[in-house]
Amino acid sequence: MKKAFLFFCSFSTWAISYAQQFKMPANKVFEYVNEQRIDAQKKELERFSYTFHSLDKKEGEDNLFEFKISGAVIKGGQIFKTILHTDSIRNAHLNSSNGLITLALLNKPLVVQVSPKGKVVSIKGAKEALELAFKKWEIKKEFSASFINEGCKSLDKKIQELFFKFPNLPLKASTKWLDESGNLTYTVDKIKDNVYYISAINTEYKNYDVKAVYQLEYPSGLIRNYKFKSNNASTNKEAGEFKLNRSISISNIISNKKIDTAWINMAAKLSYWSSSLRKAGNEYDSIKAVTAFKTYDKLFANDQYYAVQKLAIIQQLGNYKIYDSLLLKTPNEYIKNEGSHLHNKLQEVIDQGNATEAYEICKYLYKANPNSFRDWIQNSLAQKFIMSHQFEGRDKIEKNSYELLTLFQKDKAMYNKNIAPLYLWTLAKKNPDNILALLQTAKDISTFDVKDGNAGRYALLTCQMLFNNGKLAEAENLLVSTTEKLYKATIDTLNNIRFAQQNLLAYAYYLKYQQEAEKDSVNAVKYLALAAKFSPKNTKEKSHDSFYDRAFLKSKENYREDYLNKILASKDDDQFLSLVKEDINTNPDNLTTMQALFTKRFAEKSFKAFFVNDVVENWQKAPDFSLKYGDSISYHSESFKNKWTVLDFWGTWCGPCREEMPKVNKFYEESKSGKHGKVNFLSIACQDTEIAVAGYLKENKFSIPVALSDGIVQRNYKIDGYPSKILISPSGKMINIEFGKDWLDILKSFQSISE
Repeated sequence: MKKAFLFFCSFSTWAISYAQQFKMPANKVFEYVNEQRIDAQKKELERFSYTFHSLDKKEGEDNLFEFKISGAVIKGGQIFKTILHTDSIRNAHLNSSNGLITLALLNKPLVVQVSPKGKVVSIKGAKEALELAFKKWEIKKEFSASFINEGCKSLDKKIQELFFKFPNLPLKASTKWLDESGNLTYTVDKIKDNVYYISAINTEYKNYDVKAVYQLEYPSGLIRNYKFKSNNASTNKEAGEFKLNRSISISNIISNKKIDTAWINMAAKLSYWSSSLRKAGNEYDSIKAVTAFKTYDKLFANDQYYAVQKLAIIQQLGNYKIYDSLLLKTPNEYIKNEGSHLHNKLQEVIDQGNATEAYEICKYLYKANPNSFRDWIQNSLAQKFIMSHQFEGRDKIEKNSYELLTLFQKDKAMYNKNIAPLYLWTLAKKNPDNILALLQTAKDISTFDVKDGNAGRYALLTCQMLFNNGKLAEAENLLVSTTEKLYKATIDTLNNIRFAQQNLLAYAYYLKYQQEAEKDSVNAVKYLALAAKFSPKNTKEKSHDSFYDRAFLKSKENYREDYLNKILASKDDDQFLSLVKEDINTNPDNLTTMQALFTKRFAEKSFKAFFVNDVVENWQKAPDFSLKYGDSISYHSESFKNKWTVLDFWGTWCGPCREEMPKVNKFYEESKSGKHGKVNFLSIACQDTEIAVAGYLKENKFSIPVALSDGIVQRNYKIDGYPSKILISPSGKMINIEFGKDWLDILKSFQSISE
């Protein structure tokens, strides 16, 4: 994909070349519409309208145009939503620099200088317009400089696309020439009615099918019509298919739409990019926020963007009482794309409102963010049915919760896929003395796929109820069928919730072990072994949902230690050592416990030798990297050998990273003085800019060494969250330390044993 991107970006600058001489009459007014669509793993759409006026003066032989961006449509993102549409400006989402830059330049008079051969020589006024807007909007210093540079470069590229760059030869029918890079072949197909018909095809990249067709006016040389199609025919499955379509059209109909300047100023100042309502750091200032809200409430009380931004700011200020109150008053339609606000509103409504209101919000959440909807049902609503203590309002909450489950049955698809197993379990739980109802629940719940509505959790809860009520045969049948389904779901690598089901499978085997142990069965220990085997072995396998499953089932995260204790009483040394290794890899903060168990079993053996040779040397080899910070500082993986190394993956945009950074910086300072023994340290800033990082370090007086990610290193190291710590052994083997664990204590324990 990267190769394709570079190819097409470069194409945009040289695929538009002028023939003959560019002879533009003075005072010609016209409008260009330039549209680009990308169909790839992420879809993108950009449509920009530009109004041009050829000036009655020249810069030497060059033509001068006054122009402005008169309209824009930008769509993209994970769910391909509208970022900016100037015809409906108030629906903008200023979460991208592209949208902010476009608003800063919208309707601003600029001047472009174009050579007789169609080359854009310069654009005047863009930098000044961006500087003025960003100063007014108080855009953060770490962003403004890079955004101005990005905006000017992007505008140069976009405007060059509108002017065809002519070759240095006369044009006639059948004339052919290569572009400057030699990758495209241009052909004059015909000349008719003062229009040049020119086509272009790629001649260099076999994996890309590129075709472009131009219609050029004579003698002005303006692009009257342009169509471009490109298709990446690569068989690289990881990159996926890449299609690019671009078109340019010219019109004499000039749009002259008014711009809602007051709204734009508000939107920019409340965006993430602005420091307008913030303190010297990145935190919001409550006094500034309240002052701004008093003004904006009068102007934008019924505006969707303002309502959502105000909610987010109040939430980040930590005033949850005001946030909750405002959230309940905010129309669902306003927050229809805001999964976190819908999630929070649901919680308030189910506690304080009624089931009908909650159901309406659920429909929005289900559409906006199915994963968040599932999370709320399984991990918030479901908890309403296991409340263990009395409190004021409990009866109302339970009533609303039961009614909501009933309302879900209106939408059979939603109900069967997400709700039914929970509902069936609540029927049995609500009537604990009704054995017939319990048996019916067991029968019904056994028909569900464990991937639907977390059916595995509720099937195992039903098993517990059956065992407790003496229905052993029915419990056994349900446990066996549920275990088989959970096993299939666990080994299905295409199942994106397989790790949660792996944790349920571990408990299913443990439940079987408990039942067999009561019979004094010789087979009991084999089920405990299976429970240990399917217990999570690393951070990735410790699924978020499993925390809630354990709360319901009263199960453990890991059954390995239970099995170890059993093995300690046996003579099977190989099984024991295998389990010790797995536990160290899964729970590195439990190293001293494993050392004690090892020493108890093998008093004559060296735990250090076991740890270094059998545990560490079986870790994955740390991938090589070569990274930079600025033009003069380079970091290479080769230089981090023969010592324990800490890699810290972080970003200035990451709240938890910033919160932890004082501890990280202190560790680095102490390590320089030798307090932490022989250790290397490097922080890698991801999805960040050198300007942002430098500003953050200077502002907080941090001295840590920083490398800027190349976009590849975090993928190679399988980083799926920030901050993330990787410990690399002196021999170059690595282990990922789960977020929340004390990485410094783990490092010390590793050092004390291995050195």
